[in-house]
Amino acid sequence: MSLNTRLLFALLGFPLLVYATMAVLLVIQSDTEARTALQERLEAASELLAPSLAEALAEGDSQRLETMTQQLLNQKGVRTVGLFNEQGNRVLLAGQTTPPPLHAPAEKQLLLEEDAWRLRLPLGVPSNHANQFNANQFNADQVSASAGYIGWLDIEVDTRALTLGRYKLIASLSLGGMLLGLLMFLIAFSISRYATRPIEEANQALYRLSRGDYRLHLAPSNAPELHHLTSHINALAEHFQQAQRDMQTQIEQATSELQESMETIEEQNIKLDLAHRSALRANAVKSEFLANMSHEIRTPLNGIIGFCRLLGRSSLDKRQQEWLQHVHRACDNLLMLVNDVLDFSKLEANRLTLEEADIDIVALVDEVVGLHAPEAQRKQLHLVAMVYDDVPTPLCGDPLRIHQVLNNLISNALKFTQEGEVIVRVMLDNQEGQHVVLNLSVSDTGIGLSDDHQKALFRAFSQAEPSHSRHFAAVASALLSAANLLSAWGAK
Repeated sequence: MSLNTRLLFALLGFPLLVYATMAVLLVIQSDTEARTALQERLEAASELLAPSLAEALAEGDSQRLETMTQQLLNQKGVRTVGLFNEQGNRVLLAGQTTPPPLHAPAEKQLLLEEDAWRLRLPLGVPSNHANQFNANQFNADQVSASAGYIGWLDIEVDTRALTLGRYKLIASLSLGGMLLGLLMFLIAFSISRYATRPIEEANQALYRLSRGDYRLHLAPSNAPELHHLTSHINALAEHFQQAQRDMQTQIEQATSELQESMETIEEQNIKLDLAHRSALRANAVKSEFLANMSHEIRTPLNGIIGFCRLLGRSSLDKRQQEWLQHVHRACDNLLMLVNDVLDFSKLEANRLTLEEADIDIVALVDEVVGLHAPEAQRKQLHLVAMVYDDVPTPLCGDPLRIHQVLNNLISNALKFTQEGEVIVRVMLDNQEGQHVVLNLSVSDTGIGLSDDHQKALFRAFSQAEPSHSRHFAAVASALLSAANLLSAWGAK
């Protein structure tokens, strides 16, 4: 229930409730007083005329009886007046209706019917004063036991006038209540609107504030409480306006800074793009240089190897043969390095392709093992090659790459194995139709690799130990020393 409705009920309901209560009490009191007054007036008139009626009835004076009954009939509300003798016969009847014959009443009776009252009053005189009447000794309420009945008076009173008067009073009070209710409604409505309109305006202002409309301004009110409310809402709106302006300023400043940052980032991206292109060009030049240098180095190196072979066929003493073998071995290692550099440059240039040629895997493994047999014999190691029976032959693939990888694995195993054995295994891993997957493994009893070294095994330019680079440097140094020895030997 809204505050406006509550105010209307409070300002309108209580006065109307008081008015309705007073109206009900007034109707009850008026109706009671009217009935009491009518009863007293009827009883007073009948008691006043009762002695005269009894005397006239005893004398049989009809003219006098009619006069007195007419006086009773002229009373307000009296509808019928009847006189009866002691035998119950009707002596005189004046009015609109005929009263029913009843027994003589022993005392005064007032019968209340639906829309009429009936007053029955006995008439009697003392027996010793049958011809003379003393009004001062007559009691209208009750005749003494020694008195004799000469009749009774029956008066019928119409009470519809009382009911009609009550209804008129109710109607007038209802009309007055309606007028009073309308007046009170207008007063209550005006008061409630005066009290709730500023609250509704404040509510509407808060709703607009919640929607982001901070340009409102409420007019001040005369009431101190409402004046404080409107002033606080106006202060809140001004605070929101200032906060919105500050936020807009910060947004513009942040947007400007972001735009400057974007421009700086764009310039950096351009510089990075130029640097990236320059790096790509430098990398291409480097790859091309490596490829060219690999070819340039491999040509004289092949010549050195050829001359070493020719020199080995000549007559040399044992010491010279050992020097020549060292030179030949160093040349082979250096040629292997040059081939690796050439392959690496091809990989960077995406120009490395695998050949498809017939392969005799048994002969290829025997050839690689034969190349490393002198090194295994020198270190007194067992170099064993096992090709399983389920490996099919012949096969089609790139024998050069298989030879290169297997040669590197066996060389690495012999390098880091001081005693024990190096075993080369070739097994069938999977075969689907014409496609065959072989598993070539090289196991040794050397120092092995830790878990960290195994994780970094296939990273570019990574080695398990820094001694690898020193080993390759030693190969070049050995090659240079062998060349010097050959030069000295040729001079002799």
